Amino acid sequence: MSPLARVFVVVNLILSVFFFGSSATLFATRVNWRQKAIDFKDEAMKALKEVEDSYKKQGTRLVDLQKQHMQLTTNYNSVSADKTNLQTKLTEVQGQVDAGNVRIETEVKEKTQLLATQQDLQKRNTELAGLLETSRKEADEAKVAAKTAGDEYTRLRIDLDKLNGDYSKTLVELHELQEKADTMTTQIAAVSRRIPDVALTVSAPPIDGVIQAVKNEDKLVVLSVGKDQKVQEGYQFTVYRGDKFVGKVQVIKVYDDLAGARVLYTQDGEAIQVGDQAATQL
Repeated sequence: MSPLARVFVVVNLILSVFFFGSSATLFATRVNWRQKAIDFKDEAMKALKEVEDSYKKQGTRLVDLQKQHMQLTTNYNSVSADKTNLQTKLTEVQGQVDAGNVRIETEVKEKTQLLATQQDLQKRNTELAGLLETSRKEADEAKVAAKTAGDEYTRLRIDLDKLNGDYSKTLVELHELQEKADTMTTQIAAVSRRIPDVALTVSAPPIDGVIQAVKNEDKLVVLSVGKDQKVQEGYQFTVYRGDKFVGKVQVIKVYDDLAGARVLYTQDGEAIQVGDQAATQL
């Protein structure tokens, strides 16, 4: 049943009750019922007027409520759409936040690794700095040693040039002495034939030396010992290589630290070489 029908039912019920009540009252009091009926009609019309005004107001209010309902529905739909959009954006933002968290964790791990690598690099840098300082010191020491070695090399070169000059000079003198020695040998041989018991060698103290130069075509050698080692002309040296006998030489010229000698004889199949040992006594 509609609200308007309900209103009419209530109005009729009220009018009926009022009519029966009024009728009963008129009948009981027996007053001027015509006047009462007119009054009742006026009051009923007045009440009906009020009900109609109330109905119109309720209808207007109902229209306003419907408009408000429609507006609220529109607002609700708009809010729902906004909520859906916000939910979508929230989901996207949540995804971005999760991705950001993952990226932060990754960057934290990378930063931790970088810090560890930086510490290792700093440690290696310190070690390399120490090695560099050590190498620098060693380089400085090497420069000093190289300069010293250069100076020593220059000195040795000068000494070698001097020795080569002395050696050349000695070879010339040995060649000259060789000729004299051959003449003396011939003379000694003649004397030996005349006087068999004469001593032809000079007794020498123990002296050890090394063969420094050999001139095989002239049968001459240079010994590493001289006047400083008490060597004298006529001393004979036995030449050996390890435990092997090589030959025998006799001093014919003596210098301060060198001596020239003539090869007397060599072991069969052997030849005196530079570096062989020589000694007056074995």
